[in-house]
Amino acid sequence: MAREKNRRAIILQLVGGVAQAYFDLRQVDLQSEIAERTLRAWDKSVRISQARHRQGLIHGLDVEQFQAERENAAARIADLRRQMIQKENELNLLLGRNPGQIPRGQSLTDQVMPPVVPAGLPSELLQRRPDVMQAEQQLAAATARIGAAKADRFPKLSLTGLLGIANPNLSKLFTAGGDFGIFGPTLTGPLLNAVSLGFQQDAAAAQAKQAVAQYKQTILTAFKEVEDALAGVSTAREQAAAQERQVNALKAALRRANLRYKGGLASYLDVLIAQRNLFDAELALATTHRLHLTSVVQLYKALGGGWSPDEHIHDRRTVTVGDALSTIPVEQRGPSAPAHARD
Repeated sequence: MAREKNRRAIILQLVGGVAQAYFDLRQVDLQSEIAERTLRAWDKSVRISQARHRQGLIHGLDVEQFQAERENAAARIADLRRQMIQKENELNLLLGRNPGQIPRGQSLTDQVMPPVVPAGLPSELLQRRPDVMQAEQQLAAATARIGAAKADRFPKLSLTGLLGIANPNLSKLFTAGGDFGIFGPTLTGPLLNAVSLGFQQDAAAAQAKQAVAQYKQTILTAFKEVEDALAGVSTAREQAAAQERQVNALKAALRRANLRYKGGLASYLDVLIAQRNLFDAELALATTHRLHLTSVVQLYKALGGGWSPDEHIHDRRTVTVGDALSTIPVEQRGPSAPAHARD
């Protein structure tokens, strides 16, 4: 059962990896569009500066600065193309395909977002995580081994003979002349190896203690990953809204700088700074859009496969590791589980 949960964990990781790689690819696509649009703007600025330079209105330094910024955008486009090919290859590898082009769907900014994440998600969602269920099954197996090790310390007698009839030696077991050796190693082995079997029981108890610690660590990791994903979703949304306002303000500033430059009221530095700031801000906004989507993917993985909007909601922060450990069914802990495992 633990191996089956591990198989589910691998599938969950694969699904999340495909989604994240696809959003990374769409981020590169969006940044490529921004860089190409910026390159066209720099081409226009270079042509205007060259014309003004021929008229003697500006110095040649202006033309060189515009040309340098234009080449910077061209270099960024080449780098983004390299990233695009590598992301497509990564996706094809995850999908078990040969390298090739990945079909595109909606753009990064048009992706359908899930409903707003509730303020408190039910902690029972963590019980669906494959790693939590795997650790639980490993703990159940470890505690069951304690009972098996204890049972090995007692003699085992065969109540029937070779042909299914009663063993005739049973009647001689406790007689005055009875010989224990007649029963062979089945009876005498545990008695002679009591010390060794006792060590085996102690080892099983130690392994159960280790399984409890591993289960606690798995629970703590689950809560940590959920908290990180929730923080990523909420902060990325706020960050994107602020950056969108920044981009709109920089677009207005660039339009004003271009008008003032064409009218001879501003220097080329105003246009350079405005265009450069807008370029960087748009690239950063694309990164934040991708961060928002990948944070949702991380939350999907942290919850063991997402959540349903109509699930019962209660305060997740009131649940402790001890509460999570108490969810292990008693029958799975083994009849001879030690006190630390039962607790």
